[in-house]
Amino acid sequence: MDLLHYLLECPAVVNEGSICTLFRFINTAFSLKDYIPLTQSSKYTAHEVPMLLSPAIQQFLSAGCHLTGAEVQDEWMLLKEVIWSGAVPMCLDTSSVSEQLG
Repeated sequence: MDLLHYLLECPAVVNEGSICTLFRFINTAFSLKDYIPLTQSSKYTAHEVPMLLSPAIQQFLSAGCHLTGAEVQDEWMLLKEVIWSGAVPMCLDTSSVSEQLG
């Protein structure tokens, strides 16, 4: 499924000021895809989409995307399949997020 399908399911995610944040979240989470399984319990495999993010990944996304922890989990629940499948529209430079967080 594509990104627009997911946005139709939850239109409250998008407003005038959040579209940039939404794409920053998608791009940053996608760039962390290989690291997310490392922070999960041992029952998860690298090919399985985690239902919830670990506190470390959640904090990183929260700080880098200027979202609350609850907003990070909400966006993850909505977009995790898009992010995990790799159907991510890479249109924003996420290097500034890494630079901000060191």
